[in-house]
Amino acid sequence: MVDTMLDTPTTTVCLLVPPVLGILYAVSEMLWVSRIKLNGHSASLLVEDGGKDVTKILESMNAISKLIADGATTFLITEYKYIMVYVVVFAVLVFYVVNTATMITFVVGSLTSILCGFIGMKTAVYCNVRTTHEAWRDLSSGFDVALRGGSIMGFSLVSLAVLMLYALVYFLTKVFMVDAEPKEIYEALAGYGLGGSSIALFGRVGGGIYTKAADVGADLSGKNEYGMDEDDPRNPACIADNVGDNVGDVAGMGADLFGSFAESTCAALVIAGASGEIMVDGKLSKDGISDDFSAMMYPVLISSSGIIVGLATMYLLKCFYSVRGSPRSNRP
Repeated sequence: MVDTMLDTPTTTVCLLVPPVLGILYAVSEMLWVSRIKLNGHSASLLVEDGGKDVTKILESMNAISKLIADGATTFLITEYKYIMVYVVVFAVLVFYVVNTATMITFVVGSLTSILCGFIGMKTAVYCNVRTTHEAWRDLSSGFDVALRGGSIMGFSLVSLAVLMLYALVYFLTKVFMVDAEPKEIYEALAGYGLGGSSIALFGRVGGGIYTKAADVGADLSGKNEYGMDEDDPRNPACIADNVGDNVGDVAGMGADLFGSFAESTCAALVIAGASGEIMVDGKLSKDGISDDFSAMMYPVLISSSGIIVGLATMYLLKCFYSVRGSPRSNRP
């Protein structure tokens, strides 16, 4: 397998270049978003908002967004502490029941899933307030921030997933399981998908329960008891609801998407890895898919090529699509 990997430079390039480009694109978009200053657009809004104090509005916006960001980070870090206990315990179980290689891929899959969810959550809470700030001036600017900010997690997630999967294949075949059969190597990769799915379960369920409890609490304590609006920031449950949305719908969704990729790709690799013998001219041959690195990497190449398609789509979207209108145009 090692020699086959080294003999297929085209496949290797197609596996590595797109995810690297995806990560570079995500970093560039994050830098673009970070350059947006929360200054309130005071020059244009003082007149259009009827003389309202933009400074006070901006202070309130920053204060609320900081509460949500701090709450989401605190929730996620606390959740990950408990998740790490599960990862350690389950990794030991996998080690004794299966083998060391599967334990390694399980741990790598879990940590990658955690990283994808954390990147998504931090990006979301950072971009949300800037989307609101830009939409305050015009919808087109707000759409640009939402689109470009939302693409950060998408490209980071797929790029990291492809790179880590390739790194695991290279590590197992060249370092850890040099003399093993391809079937054994790709069966060990099943732990990668298991780790991603496990973290997704905690992220989606934990964040989902929290945000639903906070949502119901906001309705009961604020709307019913005190007649507040549903999203009144004076209601602590409203802040908690937004915290849960970021944790469950963003971090949990990021881990869930990674888990879906890892599960489906590793399942395809396990099935193909078992095809070590095929029929050629009525005779049994050992030259099956599992002995052809390029053929084995076909499921991963699909995801890798998807990054290029995604980059092209983002470029076309920026060039030919725009949102027109102003949030003030519909005011009574």
